[in-house]
Amino acid sequence: MADKDIEHLVRALRKAGWSVDQTGKNYYLVYQPDGTFITRIPSTPSSPRTIRRIRGKLRQHGFEE
Repeated sequence: MADKDIEHLVRALRKAGWSVDQTGKNYYLVYQPDGTFITRIPSTPSSPRTIRRIRGKLRQHGFEE
């Protein structure tokens, strides 16, 4: 379930104009539209809390799903 949540979040970020780069198969690197690095997202999170933590961090930087 978490993997699908990550995929959905990555699609929403790209649709909103944010840049998301994949490093190999392990992580996504998230940048604001102005190019500022924000966070990295694991492609296979080990904890259900991971997606909530990432969404909170993105909200702090102005991203609204």
